[in-house]
Amino acid sequence: MSCAFFPQSSSGKKLIRKHKKGKKMDKRSIILLAFAINSVEPISLEVNHEGLINSLLSIPLILDVFILVYLLIRKEWSGKGFFGYLSKYKTWALAQLFSWIFSYFLYVVYTFVYIAYWLLPSFPYEGSLIIAMAVASSLLVLSNYGYYFLIGTAILEIIFSLPIGWKFMPNFSYQIPSGIISTSLLLLCITLVPYVKGKSSYSWVIWPAFAVSSIFTILGSFFSPPVFAKEMSSIGLFSLILVEYLSLKNVLSEFRLYFPLIMAGVLIMSILSTMVNYSSFYNLTADPSSISLFVSLSLGFPSLLLLYKGIRYYVIVSIGEIMIGYGIVSFLISISGIYLYATLLGSILPPFIALLISKLRLSQNKS
Repeated sequence: MSCAFFPQSSSGKKLIRKHKKGKKMDKRSIILLAFAINSVEPISLEVNHEGLINSLLSIPLILDVFILVYLLIRKEWSGKGFFGYLSKYKTWALAQLFSWIFSYFLYVVYTFVYIAYWLLPSFPYEGSLIIAMAVASSLLVLSNYGYYFLIGTAILEIIFSLPIGWKFMPNFSYQIPSGIISTSLLLLCITLVPYVKGKSSYSWVIWPAFAVSSIFTILGSFFSPPVFAKEMSSIGLFSLILVEYLSLKNVLSEFRLYFPLIMAGVLIMSILSTMVNYSSFYNLTADPSSISLFVSLSLGFPSLLLLYKGIRYYVIVSIGEIMIGYGIVSFLISISGIYLYATLLGSILPPFIALLISKLRLSQNKS
């Protein structure tokens, strides 16, 4: 993806010069930078040990999403996310918002389960660890200390991502196009950045996050991670939980929705996960969450076209939609039975509720 996608007129150059002058490092920019870096979760990217060819070819694809997010927050960065950009189109905006909330609510919960049962050697205290993480993250989000916590974890993630003591084992395997697109989809959480309040002058924080994610994705192709590195990736996952949790709070607060209900739901679901088969719980929540995320992004990406005009922006959105479309199809064909039904229900129900609410509002206005 080249700079040909950006305005080349004299007015465009003035805008770029103005943006560069606005670049500064202060407390707010450090918080936003840490938020962006944690959203790409660099240590997990490296631990995945993707093939070099997949990693190299995925970078131009994911760059498309970074450009899209950058253009959105450079124009307007209110903390309302895609909903804010789509707000003129109520039904569309509600469908996107409900799918997004449903996805990340489940994501927060099932990631606790993944950390406790698959990443950390916590047997036989997995249930206690899940509840402890749910309580700790809720307190960090409620107190707003979560933003400062993310500064520390961003630094730790970069330190633990350095392949010191890792085994040099280049991975040249590749799968075209499936492996390339799958690797790109790992970085979709960069789309959480518009859900934290910022200013357009801080939009540059997107690019250090892109650099970090690209470097460690490629670096991971050359090294096989030791056990301790896989365990340390739990720091990245917990930090991503905080990013998602803070984003949920920001959106719900912006629209005067009751965030404590979401927090109570997270705590209840976390406790429930300790009482049932953890593997089934994980699959029944992770699968619908992933598809709902794809649906919400598919509805959200076109918001760029409401702010910018020109063929280059249609290309940016189209590439993003192709990635999401591939993700939806490949995901659905990989599951079956009750997990497929739960996933389909999870992808359809939030937009359906949004449509129902819009119709009820319309009928009330007419009466």
